[in-house]
Amino acid sequence: MRGIAISIALLGLAPWLTLSSIAKEESHIYDFPYDNPYYATITAAIMKGDSKDSTVQSREIRIPGLEERNNNKYYGKDKNFLSLRLWAQEKKAPIILMISGLGGDSSVPYYNYLTYHFYKLGFHLLVIPSPFHWQFAFTSSKTGYPGITKEDAKDLYLVMKKALAKIQRKGVQFSDVGLLGVSMGALEAAYVYKLDQEEGAIGFKKNLLINPPYSVVYGIQKLDELYLNRNQFSNERRKEIERELYIFALKAISFRDIHSPDYFLDIQNRLPLKQEELAYAIGNSMRDFLTKMIFATQEVFDLGILGKKDNPNWVANRIEKSGNINFSDYLKLVLLPYLKTKETIITDFKSLDEASGLAAILPFIKNNPNIKILHNSDDFLVSESHFNFLLKETPKNLVLYPRGGHIGNLWFDKNRREILRYFLPLLNIDESKEASFQTESY
Repeated sequence: MRGIAISIALLGLAPWLTLSSIAKEESHIYDFPYDNPYYATITAAIMKGDSKDSTVQSREIRIPGLEERNNNKYYGKDKNFLSLRLWAQEKKAPIILMISGLGGDSSVPYYNYLTYHFYKLGFHLLVIPSPFHWQFAFTSSKTGYPGITKEDAKDLYLVMKKALAKIQRKGVQFSDVGLLGVSMGALEAAYVYKLDQEEGAIGFKKNLLINPPYSVVYGIQKLDELYLNRNQFSNERRKEIERELYIFALKAISFRDIHSPDYFLDIQNRLPLKQEELAYAIGNSMRDFLTKMIFATQEVFDLGILGKKDNPNWVANRIEKSGNINFSDYLKLVLLPYLKTKETIITDFKSLDEASGLAAILPFIKNNPNIKILHNSDDFLVSESHFNFLLKETPKNLVLYPRGGHIGNLWFDKNRREILRYFLPLLNIDESKEASFQTESY
């Protein structure tokens, strides 16, 4: 891993190095077991904590939604709250706020896995749902239309301030605060961190971005491409693929020991799918949240795209129509038309990307030593040209692994240690204890 970091640092002296040259140079020293980025990505679905360890417990924290949403006839006041997840130490400790990836709630598998390891080190953890989750969109998004990262960051920041105040009232004492984001949550975390640097209400000390999309539009379109592999299969085969993925995940999460050395290994034999089937399985799993989110946006500000509420079956009809809208259509048919009603400067995909992508915030990132990016060169949601730009612009902030797909190597020993080690300074431990971290099984 140090070899990888060194290669990127060398870009300051050798700007001709590119993604392909670095990946080729470093792949032999990074012994991640999967060359196939799709299989790597699927391992994220079976990450978990140790349910048998009774010393690690979490609880729900409910944050009241925006007051004006109490009058919604479908959700009503009873559902106007945002559900967060808290892992709290019994004593004062640093806390890490975690933003879930695209559409994720506060119980996503990869955070269940990471929070377990962070907690064992002595951190409080607080997981916040993605702004693209229906509950966040309805209760906590001022517009109700997620997708403008700068605005989503403002909503997240307000939720974080409310949540920290609430857990303090409940007796949770915390010292320094860190911020971590995964996937789309990583991009949002960068914007939240910048907002906090300007306002100073929280005072984040560290910000870690794992597999952030460079271009929101490019990433969204790639997800649609993965899903469209469905057209190669019959309805029966699609159901078989979905069932095989479900059974694979269920067996791992319910019956296998997370501490077993082979827990994440041999996936290709435990889930023997073709490349196109793997692509569809990933694309389809990412569509699960989209229908509910689109339905929720129209409960906040109705564009009329889902039909009228003039018959007893209006809910089922609108949910069905929401299910026919893909990611790209959400941007084109929902978000951009909504923005048009607000007379913003964002009118097309290009201006949307310019306002919401990683490029817009790179000047801030590259000048901040407390922001770090972990990425994989085979992440199919980021283009090679985008990676090359990151390599050129943020060599001091970026650690780039040659394999891992999209968030598919968080469990791998080198990656897990890199993630945990980054936040160790918040614990204020001495050098001898930090050195011992190398030999512990965290």
